[in-house]
Amino acid sequence: MVVEIFQERRSAEYRDCPDHTYNPTGLEGCYVQDALAKGHKLGFVSGGDHNHMGTGVTALLVKDVSQAGVMEALQSRRCYGTSGDKIFIDFRINDAFMGQEVVITDKPAIKVKIEAVSPLKSVVVFKNNKIIWQKNKARINGKSNFDFVFTDNEFDKDSYYYVRAIQDNDQIVWSSPIWCTV
Repeated sequence: MVVEIFQERRSAEYRDCPDHTYNPTGLEGCYVQDALAKGHKLGFVSGGDHNHMGTGVTALLVKDVSQAGVMEALQSRRCYGTSGDKIFIDFRINDAFMGQEVVITDKPAIKVKIEAVSPLKSVVVFKNNKIIWQKNKARINGKSNFDFVFTDNEFDKDSYYYVRAIQDNDQIVWSSPIWCTV
C-alpha cells in the first residue's frame, strides 16, 4: 500500500513539516507519520491534484518496465516521492531496499545516496518518526550529490526508517520507509 506524501496542496508528512499542507479536516491524526505510528506499512508517492496537474513526482524502482512491473513496484513499496524536481534517492538498510521489511541480527547499516538537481540544504533520517541523523547546509557543503552510511547503534526493537532531503530551492524528496524487526 502507498500514501501520497505530497501533492499540489503541499506536504502531508506531519503537522508543521517543511512545505506543510493545510489540514482541511481539522482533525488530528491525518498525516503520514500518524499512519506509520499506527503500524500501517506505507510506501511514499507524490502527484498532482486531479483538478490541477500539480508538481509532485513519483519514482518507482521496477524490476520490469511494464504495467505489471509498475504494479509490482507499488505493491512492494519500492517507490519514493518528490515535490517536483527529479531527485534520485537510493535508501537501503543492510542491503534491503526502501519499502521492504528486514530482520536485523546486529545494528542497521543505513546507506543513502542522493543525486539532486540543486545543492542540498538538509538531509535527515527518521526512525519511528523522530530524527536520529541529520546534516544541514553547512555540513553538506553545497553538494547536490551526497551519500553516507550511518549505523543505528540504539536499535533494540522493531523500528521503521525513512529519509527526507531538501534542496536549496526548497524541493523535497522522501524515501519510502524500511521496516526492521529483531
